[in-house]
Amino acid sequence: KTFEIRWDKDRCFQAGDTVTLVEYELTSTAMKYSGRKLDMAIDYVCHFEQKDGWVVFSLRKIQDCR
Repeated sequence: KTFEIRWDKDRCFQAGDTVTLVEYELTSTAMKYSGRKLDMAIDYVCHFEQKDGWVVFSLRKIQDCR
């Protein structure tokens, strides 16, 4: 994953911030955290063509945090 679109009114994402992506598995009864996660750095943030309050930012892998 190299881009993410997120609600930004409460976070104010900026280049240099770290985002941790966590993996969930869908079971027949619920969503369950798999235990896997990945730290990603935000390279740039863009508001162009986004609805009010939303941003798109690019992601770069920092490290694998299994």
